[in-house]
Amino acid sequence: MFFYYEKIMTKTLLLLFLTILFFACKPIKPIENIFDFWWNEMNCKYPFFVEKNIDWDSVYNVYYEQTRNINESDLQIVFQEIFNLLKDGHCWVEAGKNLIYCTLQTDTIDKFFYYDITNYTDIQKITYSDDSAYYLVQLKNKITYINYRSFWGSINIDEFKNIISNFSYSKGIIFDIRQNGGGQSQNIAEWASCFFTGEKTLWSNKHKIGCGHSDFTDLISQKAAGNGFLENIPLAVLTSGQTYSAANYFAGVVKYFPNVVLIGTKTGGGGSWRTVSLLPNGWLFAYPVAKSYDIENNSMESGLEPTIKISATPEWYANHYDIVLETAFNYLINK
Repeated sequence: MFFYYEKIMTKTLLLLFLTILFFACKPIKPIENIFDFWWNEMNCKYPFFVEKNIDWDSVYNVYYEQTRNINESDLQIVFQEIFNLLKDGHCWVEAGKNLIYCTLQTDTIDKFFYYDITNYTDIQKITYSDDSAYYLVQLKNKITYINYRSFWGSINIDEFKNIISNFSYSKGIIFDIRQNGGGQSQNIAEWASCFFTGEKTLWSNKHKIGCGHSDFTDLISQKAAGNGFLENIPLAVLTSGQTYSAANYFAGVVKYFPNVVLIGTKTGGGGSWRTVSLLPNGWLFAYPVAKSYDIENNSMESGLEPTIKISATPEWYANHYDIVLETAFNYLINK
């Protein structure tokens, strides 16, 4: 599942391992105590209760009684119901071999994975990055297509410059993040830096600082320096409901750049960092701990509308037709 695992630093893993060992030597807490611990952690640290209009006290009142005299399997059902209420892909509980999380609903156009680009190519020219995190395809009319599936891993901009130098892209670049579920936030700045020069504020964060549901820091700007080697190249970013987390951030950043247009359907959202903690019975659980805002101070949590919104049609399905890609291709040709 693209949104539930984050790479945890070695020290954090060691701490969690030692904590698990500690709890393993202790009597298992009653189920209601486990729920109570989780509810209180979320109460103090989850940042979106107000934004999502969720009455967290009411959630406690409804579900706490249900946790009395039940087993851990039943507790997993309780968590599933609450995660469905939160509608937040950054929240999950790892209960042994089971992962409890909310399956985010996306537009029908996002559920179709057949993206045929052969109609837009004269030659079969395709190059993968060393780690296969992305690949480039030469399209017709001096347009280059880049498919980037994940913001995990480290971006080597020098490698990217070397690869793209072998392509023709003077009419524009199509940057496809429709299936990109996020990853590391530093990669947002690395990719974005290719499209501007000087120093620029990319987005801002508010961090949770107290148990009040409105207790946050002031806005903290996230700035980066641009290298600008693609600054004047038109960029069409393809988005979908599966454009999530760091990919959602990226879309929220570049949409304000000159020569950039978002094409597709509304992004899946996910505008925060998250952390991983431990329940008294040894289960891991994750939750976001900050809010993120674009440069116009709009929250990015609930997703971003594209500049050019595309709607799926029965004809598109019947013909295995990638209307999003075609729209981007024609937009760049006619720009």
